[in-house]
Amino acid sequence: MVETLSAVRSMADWAEAVRRIDRRFGSPDVLLRIDRRPTWPASALS
Repeated sequence: MVETLSAVRSMADWAEAVRRIDRRFGSPDVLLRIDRRPTWPASALS
C-alpha cells in the first residue's frame, strides 16, 4: 500500500491508487458493488 500511495501527486492519482487498493483487498461482494459503479472520467478529477 505504501508503494501505491507514495506515487500520488494529484486527485486523479489518488482515485487510481484507491481503485487498485479496492481491487486488491475487496471481498467478492465489494468487487461486485464496485463493478456496478459508473466510470468517472479522469478529467473530472483534475
